[in-house]
Amino acid sequence: MRMKLLGVKAQILQHAREIAHANLKHAKELCKMFKYIKEKTTSLLGSLSGGMSIISAHNVCHNICLGLIAVLTLFGITVAGMPLGFLQDYNLLFWNMAVFFLFISLIFYIRHKHCISNKMMIFNSGLITSSVPFEPLQQYHLFFWILGGILVLISIILYIKDRRKKWIQKK
Repeated sequence: MRMKLLGVKAQILQHAREIAHANLKHAKELCKMFKYIKEKTTSLLGSLSGGMSIISAHNVCHNICLGLIAVLTLFGITVAGMPLGFLQDYNLLFWNMAVFFLFISLIFYIRHKHCISNKMMIFNSGLITSSVPFEPLQQYHLFFWILGGILVLISIILYIKDRRKKWIQKK
């Protein structure tokens, strides 16, 4: 009788181990999924930060308008002027939103080193720097434009260098 009891006890222990192992595996999958969602959210915020800084740059905005006019002509719609010209009144708001999102991205970058690409942070900082919209700083606009362009160029060079290294390692 005692042997049967020990056998049942061993079976119960084995069953408990299997359940614990399955729960641990499930918990690991949940952690991976949470990490993936966190990385995608952070990437989206960084991209949004860079995108908002582009809106305030007049030349880029003008090119977007021209592109929109070109796309509309493909559908037979003719537009004269700048269809997105009304956004120029809001460039300070868009620029401030870009700085805010860059600040949030920077906080994520400092807290979790691998959650945001350092190249993307440099790129977004360059775009925001090159498009400073404040009137008192317009006399230094060329300086900001050059500084932002250098930051963007550095990020592109680092990206290409990293991709080249990965491509060489694959071979």
